[in-house]
Amino acid sequence: MVKVISKYNVLGDKVIEFRSIAVRLQSAAVREKGCVSFEILQSVKEESVICILEEWSDGDALAAHLQSNLFKAVMPRLHELQTGTPDVTVCRVLVS
Repeated sequence: MVKVISKYNVLGDKVIEFRSIAVRLQSAAVREKGCVSFEILQSVKEESVICILEEWSDGDALAAHLQSNLFKAVMPRLHELQTGTPDVTVCRVLVS
């Protein structure tokens, strides 16, 4: 099992657009082979902080997702809608 934790600091006036694009990505990802879950979260303190939590059956499934046409198409725009670079951590499950 592989989990991805991504934290984005979105430009204040771009939160709705970012969320809309992230939902498109989520809708496609959950249909991909090996996607266990894909959640989009918003900070209760700072609405411009968006986190995406993904769970994949293995590294191969995640790698396939990262090569998908939609992922490649939307990621450049998501990066334009944020300040700085996203904080992305890929983890393996130690204890569940």
